[in-house]
Amino acid sequence: MSGLRRRILVGPTSRNIAESWKAPRAAVLRPIQESFFEQRALELTYRANDVRTVRVVEPHYLLLSWPAWFLLVWDHLRGAVRMLRVDRIESARLTGSTFRVRSSESMLATLGDVFAAL
Repeated sequence: MSGLRRRILVGPTSRNIAESWKAPRAAVLRPIQESFFEQRALELTYRANDVRTVRVVEPHYLLLSWPAWFLLVWDHLRGAVRMLRVDRIESARLTGSTFRVRSSESMLATLGDVFAAL
């Protein structure tokens, strides 16, 4: 259980997101939860700035920046670390691929000051 606690990060309140945030789609929550607990990759449809992409991601960490939840992922499409807002995930399904959790420090370091934009 302590390993799971280390994978849930808490950031500052996200004032910039509060206006655009919506409750996540109920249908995506179960696959996200299973993927996070079982360390299995997800195939998801993600929407940002009215552009939809289908991606395979490894959800290594959950980040709460109230009111929004983010997934800190390794994104196979981009070949890089990304932070995805859970409320922008339109669909999600588990894949058969598993992954080993990367360190939060190395993942966050590649993103720079992620909290400045929130």
